[in-house]
Amino acid sequence: MERLIVLEVNELPPRVLSWWGQQHPRSALWQLAQRGQVVDTLLHEDLPRDLYPSQSWASVGMGVPWEDHGVFWYGDPKPDEHPFYWQRAAEAGRTVGLVGALHTSPISERCASPNHSFVIPDVFSGDPETRPAALQPLQELNLRLSRQSARVASARLSPNDLRGVLGFARHGVTPATWLELARLAAAVGTRRWNKERLRVGQSLLMADVFLRQIERHDTDLSILFTNHVASAMHRYWAASFPEDWSEHPYGDEWIAEHADELPFAMRATDRIVGRLVQHAERTDRNVVVVSSMGQKADLDVDPSRTHQAVINDPLALLHHLDCPFTADTRPAMVPQLTYVLPDAAQAQRFETWIREALGSAITESMRADDTVTLTADLPSNATHVRVADALVAPERIGASIEAINDHRSGRHDPRGILASARRTDWPDEVDAFSIGDRILERLGVAAPLTTS
Repeated sequence: MERLIVLEVNELPPRVLSWWGQQHPRSALWQLAQRGQVVDTLLHEDLPRDLYPSQSWASVGMGVPWEDHGVFWYGDPKPDEHPFYWQRAAEAGRTVGLVGALHTSPISERCASPNHSFVIPDVFSGDPETRPAALQPLQELNLRLSRQSARVASARLSPNDLRGVLGFARHGVTPATWLELARLAAAVGTRRWNKERLRVGQSLLMADVFLRQIERHDTDLSILFTNHVASAMHRYWAASFPEDWSEHPYGDEWIAEHADELPFAMRATDRIVGRLVQHAERTDRNVVVVSSMGQKADLDVDPSRTHQAVINDPLALLHHLDCPFTADTRPAMVPQLTYVLPDAAQAQRFETWIREALGSAITESMRADDTVTLTADLPSNATHVRVADALVAPERIGASIEAINDHRSGRHDPRGILASARRTDWPDEVDAFSIGDRILERLGVAAPLTTS
């Protein structure tokens, strides 16, 4: 059996890994890939829309396509008949630790095995439960920071957040990380650095906590999920790869201003990789870096839009519309809204009703059993939102209006990466559905029997 540390770098494509290695050949990530092995992964899916991370990580984690597991959005029900590979590892007697991995909440359902030694669930969790419970203050802070608009990042902490900060201090955050965070906050506070860089700080904190938990619990399989590289690529792909456009959507000044955003995110990833590799070498573990898909240039980027209405309270929107259904909500990524109805039949009627109520402002909707997820794009200016052909103040529908200072110039692509610090006999290209089985094989866990 080979004990593993898996770093999930969301949406990291081969191109960005190679670009980083060419610029920084002595970086920890590139050294890992060169001393060990790096291969392309490819996720072929027959989908109703573009790839999405909650769907792609579900497909990778369960080893079956979306048409079998049905999980597209974060709040969709997870099928018991297709367990995630980390669930299968725990069921086979391997000890497992998870920090931030998608679809790990709620713990009572996804991580019920006592072999899940430590769990800080994904940031789409409906509650702050952790294992052990002493980690809960950290998750409370994680959830609050992650509930902010995707276009809002702040260095300010409320008094309630201090409990979470103290929790990080007790659970392994190093002086070097505190120094880096202080430098980051100061540079953002004086506007020398883009405020979006604050998201990198969250990944650095969680990586320190992750390592401390591995040390305490000595787990066989340990998984850490990070999203800061994906966030930087979505916003600033056009700054790092301007040659992808024959007519660039932004000017030279914008490119120069944001040219270091993706490199900044990659430097943080490199720091995390370096610490994981050091720990792995001391404890006879292997480090595997994996993405469920990648990104590429979004050639349809439209820089003309200046404002976006963000629904912070989905139930307030229903109240404004005099919704005739009883619905609950689940966390979702802006601009999606996820509603849970009492049963599948009511979910179907609810979906029809809200599409009629909001018309073209609902650009797509998908149902999964009793759950409906909508993509809501309510037209807005700097002060008002248009709802059902009427302009309303944003607070009436539980919304805020955010200025758009950046636009999506990176979009999802089926090609990702898998890099192992130890060489294996993997082919040059790996079917993404086989990633979980390949990891389990290294752990000495046999694939489940199949019947025809």
